[in-house]
Amino acid sequence: MPVVAHNGAVFEANSLATHARMVDPCVDFFEFTCGNWKAKHPIPSDKTSHSQFHVLGDKIQAEMRAIFESDEVFPSKSVTALKALYHRCMDIDTLNRIGARKLIETIRSFGEWPMLEGNKWRADQFDLTTLFINNAAVRGVQIFINIDVAIDSNDVSRRILQFDQGETGLSREFYCDKERYGKIITAYRRFLINKVKLLHEDANLPVNAMKIASDVDEIIKLETELAKIVVAEEDRSNHTEMYNLRRLSDMQKLMPLVDWNRYFHFIAPFSIHSYLDNDPQILITEMDFLKRVTNLINSTDPRTITNYAYLSYTSAWDGELELSKSQAAKNVTLEMVRDLQDAFYSMVVESDWMDKTTKARALEKAEHMLPQIGYPDFILDNEKLDDYYSGDTLPEKITHKELFLCSHPICKDIA
Repeated sequence: MPVVAHNGAVFEANSLATHARMVDPCVDFFEFTCGNWKAKHPIPSDKTSHSQFHVLGDKIQAEMRAIFESDEVFPSKSVTALKALYHRCMDIDTLNRIGARKLIETIRSFGEWPMLEGNKWRADQFDLTTLFINNAAVRGVQIFINIDVAIDSNDVSRRILQFDQGETGLSREFYCDKERYGKIITAYRRFLINKVKLLHEDANLPVNAMKIASDVDEIIKLETELAKIVVAEEDRSNHTEMYNLRRLSDMQKLMPLVDWNRYFHFIAPFSIHSYLDNDPQILITEMDFLKRVTNLINSTDPRTITNYAYLSYTSAWDGELELSKSQAAKNVTLEMVRDLQDAFYSMVVESDWMDKTTKARALEKAEHMLPQIGYPDFILDNEKLDDYYSGDTLPEKITHKELFLCSHPICKDIA
């Protein structure tokens, strides 16, 4: 039998390979369509879930690694700098020799971490704003609330600061259904305890196992309470309710525990300060969450909050590499999106249930929809890519301490 190499045949073969044909689709359609995929792709020991997207992500990371470790010389200075940075990060011998000492030095430059420093930490010196700044200014780590720059869905011609509910270390359902996910929480607890023990060892500090376990339990308790006040994704479908325009100054009334003016002026590039001084509009997706998280912070021991913040900071060094693979695939997807736009436009024009004002706004929005697929086109143009990163310089011999202090400004893309 001849081997068929046509892309369509390969795609169909891969799709059929996921089917469990011995299962009656009328009885269990999910098992029929996905049974074989589940059998052939068990959840890896280091993950809590697995899907086609995880498989694709692993494949992309492997391809990225091959690119970074290749001897190929790229014409773009930005890509060359990125390769150099990668090789510095992958200097395993040096990393093993210094352990987490540079990370600990960075945290100590912020202040005392109770889990490590013990009695050196003083509650009367606790400052939530400074804690927010220290986490966000260097590595873009955010706690309790997520702040990002997003395209305004009601006016795609502008970007806007968006405030959203915070995230927990694990998925929300793991904390809220411990009867079902108790084993995962137990494994997570064990992981955090071992992680903190290793940090103690790298800092040449005595390991008090009972105290570390107690601190970790308090952190998990805090994350559990945070998970309880976070709105589940399935309940976040009403975009009208989630579109709440306010002014930046309003955040001081809505969440007064943080000095937002000081926070943004510290983490934002100087070129953005005039924008901030004009009290710009912001978008808040979950208004009631701000009240709930304020109450949670007020009722939580500042020591636990500090431990939670710095433990979250250490997790920011996991890192991810992302790349969309094929320009051809992107073009196909773009064509599909344009077809959907055309179809949507026709449906609006032909609809008889919209009033004229609503229809006009819907048509205007359809015309201004911007497809964002995979990656921006400019990264394929070496000159434009280098121009975009022209303000970022990388020393020829970057030290590991400098790696730990790489800055991730939240507001860079607001202009």
